[in-house]
Amino acid sequence: MDDEPNVLQVVASVLERAGYETTTALGPLRALEIITIRGAFDLVVSDVVMPEMCGPELAQQVQLLSPASAVMLMSGCLLMRS
Repeated sequence: MDDEPNVLQVVASVLERAGYETTTALGPLRALEIITIRGAFDLVVSDVVMPEMCGPELAQQVQLLSPASAVMLMSGCLLMRS
């Protein structure tokens, strides 16, 4: 899950090419909604920095809703050289 559509698609594509089934959510609130409806996922991959809720907060909510789901947080950083 990510709040950037392009990043979300790239991560999902990489995981799918590796043989994983993916479900995507554009933002943490949508992810929590999907988990509430569908139940546990083997792994929830999330960005750390998002506008609605940060990754660690999301991880806590996921664990409350679905203790069997593992959560992996990731972040990207673009470094600019002058």
